[in-house]
Amino acid sequence: MRHTVSMAREHRYTVIIEHGEDSGFVAVCSALGAVSQGATRDAALANVREAMILAIEDFAESGEALPPDTGATTEQISIAV
Repeated sequence: MRHTVSMAREHRYTVIIEHGEDSGFVAVCSALGAVSQGATRDAALANVREAMILAIEDFAESGEALPPDTGATTEQISIAV
């Protein structure tokens, strides 16, 4: 694993969690292009965190600036059909 980033600093990104098609959960961080899944919500979050760390390390290694958070928000909308 490559979890050593010199001068580590905290980065905050929005993660969207949804129920998987068949079972479990899917977690997506659109800003970093990180997607993962897990049998439980906590597992999906842990897995997407790992994917996010790898994405951030890839940005750092390539010299690219980290993208800003998308600032995604959620709303529930009721629709009567």
